[in-house]
Amino acid sequence: MDEEAITLELLAQTLKAWEKDVPVPAIWQNFVAWPQLRGLSPSVLRIKLFDLWQEMVQQQLNEQRRIEGLMSVSLPTTRTEAEAALIQDFCQGSDELEAWSALYHRRFSPVLLSKKEMETAVHQS
Repeated sequence: MDEEAITLELLAQTLKAWEKDVPVPAIWQNFVAWPQLRGLSPSVLRIKLFDLWQEMVQQQLNEQRRIEGLMSVSLPTTRTEAEAALIQDFCQGSDELEAWSALYHRRFSPVLLSKKEMETAVHQS
């Protein structure tokens, strides 16, 4: 599988699998860019793929923060820290930064924020 095979549907299926704690689509084992995923059991594939995505999302978020003149996101240890970082990202006027920040804080941060928490934080800023 190459990058063209990664569709929005596949991404959505993968996010839902993580959310529901079920195996991710096995097609990821054939992704050329990540040969380390080949031949893994469903449970190990789920963990390894999550780790790769987490790293990629954090890198993209930090790149967008750099473009906007912000420091790299530090791993939040409290809900207050996570909300403060989210608010800072949403105050920059960058759709790209907002998208990566929302994905990071909703799915990949050590302190995950709910949709309601994110909406409340962003609307208070």
